[in-house]
Amino acid sequence: MRLILALLISVSFFACQNNTTTQKEATNNSSALETVTEPEETMLTTTYCFVATFDLDSGYPDTLAVRLVIIGNEVTGTYNWIAVGKDTARGTLTGTIKNGIITAIYDYVIEGSHQKEEMIFKMEVNQLLVKKGKLELVDDISKLKNPAEAKFSQVIPRVICK
Repeated sequence: MRLILALLISVSFFACQNNTTTQKEATNNSSALETVTEPEETMLTTTYCFVATFDLDSGYPDTLAVRLVIIGNEVTGTYNWIAVGKDTARGTLTGTIKNGIITAIYDYVIEGSHQKEEMIFKMEVNQLLVKKGKLELVDDISKLKNPAEAKFSQVIPRVICK
């Protein structure tokens, strides 16, 4: 009888020890999980693509491809003017959007020359409009000389991003 009682006490003791370790591990894991918090506001990332072709005097169509990624009010993307048989302009856009108007710096290379230009776009449901006008160089960035008088004259239709 004593042997059975001693055996039961031993088994109970070891079972409690293993359970205590498991509880400690669970406590450690739950405290680690508690330190991971969700952001208060989740920003949606939206990507838009636009493509237009222009038949200029060369007889070959040029293609303008724009890809915009918008997170909150921040805008990044690419703006590529692809010309057949001549130099192309390829670069990145970095800027902000407010009330559907994007103001961005276009950082690009054309004819082997690195340039920067401030560009103003207007987002519409099925197209992107580009404000065009005379430019002036300000702090190594080409900017519209008279933004208030410049017009949204270039239209780039929206396409499905690939």
